[in-house]
Amino acid sequence: MNRVRVRGIYSTALTHLLHRRGFSIVQPSRKIQERFQLGPLYEPFDLELKDSECGQGIIAAGPKEALEKLATTFQDDLPDVMTRPVKAPLHSVYWGLVQSLRPSGYLMDLGCDVGFLPHSKASRPLRLGEAILVQVCELAPAGKHLIVTMEISLPGQRAVLSSQGNIRVSREIEELAERERLLRVGRRLLPPGWGVIWRTAAYQCDEPELIAELERLVAHTEHLHDHPEEGIPGLLLGFEATTQFEFPGSAKQRLDQLRGEIVPTLPGHHKYKAAGSFRTVDRAEARLQQYLGDNTDHSNGRMVEFPEVGETLLIEHVKPEGETIILGRGKVMAADSAKKTVQLRREIRGNGSYDGLSALKAPGDFALTEFCEGRWEYRTFYYSNDERCKGIYANVNTPIEIYPDRVRYIDLEIDVTREPEGEVRIIDEAKLHAAMEAGYLREKLAERARQVAAQLKTELSEISSIFPRPAEFMKRPLTDS
Repeated sequence: MNRVRVRGIYSTALTHLLHRRGFSIVQPSRKIQERFQLGPLYEPFDLELKDSECGQGIIAAGPKEALEKLATTFQDDLPDVMTRPVKAPLHSVYWGLVQSLRPSGYLMDLGCDVGFLPHSKASRPLRLGEAILVQVCELAPAGKHLIVTMEISLPGQRAVLSSQGNIRVSREIEELAERERLLRVGRRLLPPGWGVIWRTAAYQCDEPELIAELERLVAHTEHLHDHPEEGIPGLLLGFEATTQFEFPGSAKQRLDQLRGEIVPTLPGHHKYKAAGSFRTVDRAEARLQQYLGDNTDHSNGRMVEFPEVGETLLIEHVKPEGETIILGRGKVMAADSAKKTVQLRREIRGNGSYDGLSALKAPGDFALTEFCEGRWEYRTFYYSNDERCKGIYANVNTPIEIYPDRVRYIDLEIDVTREPEGEVRIIDEAKLHAAMEAGYLREKLAERARQVAAQLKTELSEISSIFPRPAEFMKRPLTDS
């Protein structure tokens, strides 16, 4: 049985899901203890789950076998979850080379990746090309650099050996006598120049067990001046694997349902929490709790936050590997909060041709796109300045999420295009297969993408040879589904 410590905005839903799937929940927060009638459970954890930097998913760290079981659980229960193994896991120690100097820090070549060392995490000024010991302390979204530090921390199950030199005790351990005991043990056993952070799992552990833990960690310090097997730059010490999981639209809806089985939960709970609307959601759900009492049917609750006509929205196009591409800003030309649908107009900039189409871009071109929350696709109509349609591009993606300031989805690579003359093509299926082979998504999700593309091809083939003029496009009823 894998022991899991869960923290963050998804903790109630994930605790419910993982507990049902045979995972043991340890070191639960007080709120989770109350909701699931769990004790403090000070046992050490095998897996640690916490929010990702962007809030759109979680970071999980632990042994590879446990991570694989976790990935299978998510892929079975969450329809469109994305799985991204991390090349440079958290807490890994590298000999890195200073690659370039930046105003706020240094870019470090780690061999397998590039990290950023802020001045605040560098113990001294560094020179270009200098080899130094660094540790991964913070992951970053794809396309950005992970964060490294020169302060080394060697993690164990009950203690973390720290080069910062002081002795600290987890705040989850509140008993004064126990805190004092752990401080005494640390002062007596630590090697010069090192400190220790006693983790929650150290609570009431026998002293011989604590001593053995520290001895194991101290043994690692003897290797900190070795050279990596693959040379410099390269990995010196690796403690655990790390995987990032992103929860797109359908996954968040499923997590809303799971949380709703435990506490009153508004539709869109995790979506709005991921967007940072903590107080708004908490206040609304507190009122819902008062209204419902012990009634567990929360389907009538609703968060009312939706874009309005005249506003502009970002289009956040996320690739399976995690890179976020901003397709630009669109002006809201029509919006229906009941149907959760918006129509956007974008002015086309730049030169070249349109992706997947034979038409060339020209000054005055514009695009009209309709986004409907929950849809697995959307269609963009490209127009010239004299309002002739230059082609249709239909994107296949995870269910669309519409936020107050942006539209977001994960691109599933495969797409469908239609030329003005009538030719309809499915494109980029090889890219979908490559994303599946890389482990970002499972065959079940890939097959769903192919089915959506096939349906789009049929629908686009049935469109009249005369494409709608922009005014006709905008007058159409907003999508019901």
